[in-house]
Formats: sequence, C-alpha cells, structure tokens
Amino acid sequence: MSLYNLKVLVVDDSEENILAITSAISDHNYSISTARSGKDALRLLLSEDFAVILLDVRMPVIDGFETAAMIREMERTADIPIIFLTAYDTNNEEIRKGYSLGGVDFIQKPFNMEILKAKVEVFADLHRKDLEIRRQSKQLSTANVKLADTNRKLMERQQELADKVIELEEANTRMTAMNDALVIAKEKGEQANKAKNLFLNNMNHEIRTPMNGMLGMIDLILQTNEVTPIQRNRLEMAKTAGISLMHVISDILDVARIESETLQLYRDDVNVRDSISTVINLLSIEAAKKKIELRQNIASAVPELIQGNDVRISQILLNLIGNAVKFTPAGSVTIHAGFSVKKNAGLLSLKISDTGIGIPVKHLEGIFDAFIQVDLSDTKIYEGAGLGLSICKKLVQLMGGNISVASEEGKGTTFTVVIPVQASKTVSDSPDSNENRKKSVGTILIAEDDPINRKVLKEMLNIYGYIVLEASNGVEAVATWKCGHPDVTLMDVQMPEMDGLEATRTIRDHEIGLGRERSVIYGLTAHVHKDDINRCLTAGMSGHIGKPIDFKLLSQTIKKHFEGDQGEKA
Repeated sequence: MSLYNLKVLVVDDSEENILAITSAISDHNYSISTARSGKDALRLLLSEDFAVILLDVRMPVIDGFETAAMIREMERTADIPIIFLTAYDTNNEEIRKGYSLGGVDFIQKPFNMEILKAKVEVFADLHRKDLEIRRQSKQLSTANVKLADTNRKLMERQQELADKVIELEEANTRMTAMNDALVIAKEKGEQANKAKNLFLNNMNHEIRTPMNGMLGMIDLILQTNEVTPIQRNRLEMAKTAGISLMHVISDILDVARIESETLQLYRDDVNVRDSISTVINLLSIEAAKKKIELRQNIASAVPELIQGNDVRISQILLNLIGNAVKFTPAGSVTIHAGFSVKKNAGLLSLKISDTGIGIPVKHLEGIFDAFIQVDLSDTKIYEGAGLGLSICKKLVQLMGGNISVASEEGKGTTFTVVIPVQASKTVSDSPDSNENRKKSVGTILIAEDDPINRKVLKEMLNIYGYIVLEASNGVEAVATWKCGHPDVTLMDVQMPEMDGLEATRTIRDHEIGLGRERSVIYGLTAHVHKDDINRCLTAGMSGHIGKPIDFKLLSQTIKKHFEGDQGEKA
C-alpha cells in the first residue's frame, strides 16, 4: 500500500467527459477532484496538492491554455504535470504553445481510456517518487542535524574530560599537601585521610563516567579504517593507559561498595582447583622472570565443586598470590588448599606462603587497612595503591570467613583464608568428569614482544574461555613453554633475544628429547610471502597467521585443535 494519497484534478466543461474520465481512472485508488471551468480549477489548486492535472483545452471564459499559464505562475503549482484534453486536431502551433505552458502530453477526444489510464498512472507514479525523494531528503536533513548535535555533544564531552584531567591534577596537588600534613600532626593526618576518602568516593564517579565514554569512543574509532597508523598507535596507547586507570578505579569502587554495603555476592559452583591453576598461569611469567617457583598443594578432601562466589574467590587468590610474587625477590610461593568439617559446616582453607621479604612487626597490625603498604620509602620499589589486602579482608568477611597473616621479616609471609562453604550437589561421580573439564579449557601461549598486541590477543582469547600464558621474547617463550606445556603457541617471528623461528626449533628439539607429541605452534608475522611462510614451516611451525590478525579466523583455527587431536606426532 502506498504511503501517499495521490490526487488527480480533472478540468472539463463537459459533465459527460468528467464522468467518463473519473470512471476510467477510479480503480487506481486516486483521490479525484473535478472542475467545470478554469476558474474552479484555480480555486481548488489554491488549497489542495495534485499529482496530475487533466485539462480540457476548449472551455468558455478561460480556456485550457490560459488556465495552464496561470497554474505555472503560482509557485505551489508550477511543477504539476498537465495533460491537455482536446476534441480538435492539434496543429504544430498549438502543440508548441501547450508544451511551453508546462504541458507534458496531449490526448484527443474521444478518449482511448487505456491510453488515458496509462498516462495518468505514469505521471502519478513520477509524482509519488518525487514525494518519496523529498521525504528521504527531509529524513537525511534531520539525520544531519542529529549528527551535528551528536558531534557537538562529543566535543562538549571531550572538553569535560579535559576539565576533569585538570581537576585530577589539582586533586593530586591537594593530596600531596595532605600527605605532607600527616608528618606534622597525627590529628591533622587523620582528618586529611577522611577528607581523602570522601574526595576519592566523589571522584570515582566523576572519573569513571567520562573514562567509560572515552574508552568506548576509542574502541569505536579503532574499529574503523579511517585512522592513520600514528593515530591508531596513539589511540591504543591512550586505551592502555585508560584501562590501567580503570583497574585502579575498580579497586577503589570495590572498597566503596563494600563500605556502603552495596556489594552483592552470588553463590554458584566453584572449582577450587581450576581457580588456583588459572591464577598460577596468569602469574607464571612474572614468577619466571624472578626465578620464583610456584607450587600448589591441594588436599584430596577438597570437593571437586563447592558453593561460593567464583569471581571473588579468584580475586582473593589473585591478590594474595600476586602480592607473594611481588614481594618475593627469589625462592618460592606455595598455595595450600584444604577442606574440613566443623559442626556440620564445611570450611575451605587457603594458605599462601612465600619466601619473600616478610613484613615488619610494626606494620602487621594495619596490614589490612586501605592504602597501606610495607614499602613506604620515597623510592617506592613496589608499585600499587595499597588496596588489595583491604579488599581481600572485606570480601572474606562478607563470605562469613576470616583472614590472618603470619610473617617473619627477611624470611617470608603466610596468609591464611578460611571460608565456610558447602560441597556442590551438582558434582558428577562420572569417571570421565575430570577429563571433560580438561577438554573444556585450553591453554595458549602468546609469544609477542609488542605489549599492546600481546594484550589484545590475550583479551580476545580470554573471551573465548582459553587460559593464556604470555612471553615477551623467544627466551621467555621457551621457558614458559617448558613450565606450562600449552596446547597452542602463537609465536611472533620477530622478537628480541631469540626470534620466533629459533624458539620454535628449540621447543621441537625439547619435544623430541622427551618423546612428546608435537604441540601446535603458529607463526605470527606481517610477512606473508611464500618464502616467509616456508621459513615458518621449515622451522617446525604448524602453520602461519598473517598480521593484522583476523580474530574470527584465529578463533576458528584454534578451536579445531580442541575439537580434535591436541597435537601432531613429533
């Protein structure tokens, strides 16, 4: 059904002709108006819009040509197509006159109704299309206005962000002054600390809102092909810095939500073994750099699945094990997990012990306070906001448990977490349940010297549920591979210290020496010539993935290896 009610004006001094014409074209659902004279026609044209005018040439007082001339003089009717109707033979002079007055055709009486209907239909359809074009033009104009308004709002948001940056710099200046005041007097220091907490709570919201918008806009811009390489690099650096800031803000928000009692903890099935293994894998690169051995000792009494909050238990493990790695120059970090029943209630115990620097006795009492760190020196060797342990304590308390610490300066520290839990009723006694669990998660090593590329790959793979190990050069790649034995390795060809080709050959030699199956190794390189691909294959790589990486294709390629055999024969 048409969106437009098209009107046709029939002008003829003969009632018989008017009836014949309206009868002929009435089956096209036109709205038909009639006039018996040129004067009546002009009156109708002042108030109504018509798609086509059928105009008799020979009429008393004002003939068709005079009427057409007046129609053309009016702006609102000047473009309406006019089909002249005449009972007389038209000579060349009359035809020229009719066309000069805006006529589009002549039809002689008596009418051939089929021809008449066809011509009216053609010009009505042209008018319909003209209306549609005008409608679309109006929509486009409206869209342009909205786009201009959106651009204006974006500029305003950018200005707001710039203002917030200035406010943040001013805030940092004020915080520095507050910290200086702490040295002068304890009472003033306590007041400054309260002011800082209030200030941070307000600033969290004010920073997070524009930060979310900024990161979202950066993502949208990066999805386009309209940025130069230099602009893309700057955008990616801005995004990385923004994400780092968001992590700090998230920690602050966690503290704020816990203190305001708005943090909700859901209960679901938690696989403690998987949670510990995932955290160890995430921290394995940092531990390997410091030659720290990560050990785990999980008691057989620990149920396969427990009822708890997987995200928050993993957050506690990540904070505690991460701190142990951070404050251990060398040695080992051991994770113990146990389970016991007391008064018909299950208790999950987690102990994280390290051989690190230890905590001075004077700092033990306030170690779980917010913004407190063992390293209070001006040199500040260890980075961090000092929120991790405070968050851990509050999360454990929300779970109905407790956390404690024992430490000896210079020898190491042990954190103990005890949480009341219940064994999940959904635990399967099927003998192949562990095997199914193993198949549901794959481990992938990313060997890439560019930290931005490495981060993007890691996040994409995490989305698909893979456990990701990282290495920033060939030497780290080989060491990580030996410790983690990943299912798939994504090996950048060009890396410092040892390139990807040499690292692959070293891994293949190690596999042969151990009699292991060949793991899957894909070469990552921007060089896609046949010779470059052959170099990858000759070095022992399973295949080649060109840069820039098509993440959908990469996911499909990796997925095949977890749906079928996990490796190749060496």
